Amino acid sequence: MPYLPIVGLPIILALMPECWIEWMAYDREAILEGEWWRLWSGHFTHFTIMHAFVNSVLLLLLVLTLDRTFSRRFILVLFLAGPIAISLGVALFVPEMTWYRGGSALVSLLMALLMCHAFSWMPWKFLAILYVGIIGWLIKLFLESQGMSLMDLPYPVHIAWQAHLTGSMIGVTVCLVLRHK
Repeated sequence: MPYLPIVGLPIILALMPECWIEWMAYDREAILEGEWWRLWSGHFTHFTIMHAFVNSVLLLLLVLTLDRTFSRRFILVLFLAGPIAISLGVALFVPEMTWYRGGSALVSLLMALLMCHAFSWMPWKFLAILYVGIIGWLIKLFLESQGMSLMDLPYPVHIAWQAHLTGSMIGVTVCLVLRHK
């Protein structure tokens, strides 16, 4: 399985010393001082091993689903460029977010791409299921924006719903660009 190293990366990094994880996390000030790798690596660092495991499993399930429709090269580009695009979006539009760890914004990008793309091939009689999924996703984003989460993160960490929303918007944008090719 060609995706295993990249979807397993969060778990491997979660086992590293905290100082290494902090060196790779999204840190707005460090990025502005030239530590550009954090634009990408911050999406593969996490606060707990369970946080990393959940995101790795979600990434694996989404990649296995996307692999049926998109080329492996395209999926690799998503894994390379997606985190950077999300980080740049957060840096530009959410300057108050000074640090971030987690793969859930990338999960959001892939989920949004998948749901948007499903409109082009899903039979009309099953679209209600897709609408329920989209409504569920929007409710999830709303609840996160209100400080609610199913993930048990250490205090004072809060869910970075702005990064999730940014990832979702990028996923929909990628889908719409692909449709108009």
